[in-house]
Amino acid sequence: MENVIKNNDLQNVKFDINSEFFVIDANNLEKVSSKLYGFCLDNSHIVLDIKDLHKDFGNEGAYVYVKNDDNIITVKQDFVGCYGIYIFRQDDYFAISNSFMYLVDYLKKNYKLTFNKDYANAFLSSNLETFSCQETIINEIVVLERNAIIKINKAKRSMEIIHKNYQENSLEPDSKEFFASLDMWYFKWTKFIRNLKKKTNNVMVDLTGGFDSRITFLLFLGANINLDEIFINSINDNLYTHKKDYEI
Repeated sequence: MENVIKNNDLQNVKFDINSEFFVIDANNLEKVSSKLYGFCLDNSHIVLDIKDLHKDFGNEGAYVYVKNDDNIITVKQDFVGCYGIYIFRQDDYFAISNSFMYLVDYLKKNYKLTFNKDYANAFLSSNLETFSCQETIINEIVVLERNAIIKINKAKRSMEIIHKNYQENSLEPDSKEFFASLDMWYFKWTKFIRNLKKKTNNVMVDLTGGFDSRITFLLFLGANINLDEIFINSINDNLYTHKKDYEI
């Protein structure tokens, strides 16, 4: 198959951390470039380059969007906040990154960073979950809420955080609105899957032993595509949920 990557092609693929992660600080605003980090799902297409985004693109995907206009730098993220946007502030200075480790490494030589012991204890004792939506293991670094948008004024070297109202609500399972919303969600993603399949057979579906992955697999079934032409992964062991997935 022509669209299968050969082993010698993989040898030429290099991961450049500096192109995947960024640090924007109050002293380097003139050097900030507009870029889409990650990918955005826009109008049933996967977008990897900022120049291919429509003006009013959606929130689906796994991305951090950085746009440098005349005097304003805008930083926003996908609906879930998959990357995370991390912020350090001290007096009039600020630094922002889409990587916690990248930001710590950037700051540690010039700024005092202290260990957040309470956060670490809660993190270690709760099966890799956290009770805080903004704290990190470093006291001076916080993670931005997923519905927050950063506006940086380059002339004033100031930062403003604006919170977008996603208007999330709950619907009664037996209501007309619930089924209308479910239908819209179903047809949106089955259409996306069909469009994706037309472009490539290099599509992979992972069944991980959980309810969410089976719902995703259901969309692939509903998209009415040839499942023999995509990759489906599951785990074959003695765990009940994995065994069921393997049988599926």
